[in-house]
Amino acid sequence: MTAPKGYSARQIRLHWIVTALIVLQFLLHDPMSEAWDLIEDGQTPSFHWLVLSHVIGGALILIFALWRLALRATRGVPPPPVAEPPLLRRAAHLGHLALYALMIAMPLTRSSVTAGRLG
Repeated sequence: MTAPKGYSARQIRLHWIVTALIVLQFLLHDPMSEAWDLIEDGQTPSFHWLVLSHVIGGALILIFALWRLALRATRGVPPPPVAEPPLLRRAAHLGHLALYALMIAMPLTRSSVTAGRLG
């Protein structure tokens, strides 16, 4: 597969949607943290729309991260700048892998732990 010269409009939109969702996850942290504390104390938290928004946001991040990986696999990504030192290219690659791992692992680990405590 020949590497494209740039990212597609879909790849760019997904990037910024995921970025916005991750920022929202940080903003919605407090209600989720309070609900999590109640769960850890063996209590059932009452419904709160911000907690629901946090959960839905995490699920969307997971879905969009998987979609981004599928696009990356089918369409490809532009090559790194030729003048970039190999160490920086490697660091950028590892950084991307780490971000994808977090975008997939965080929703899966939190949801499975929560489901186990509520069930």
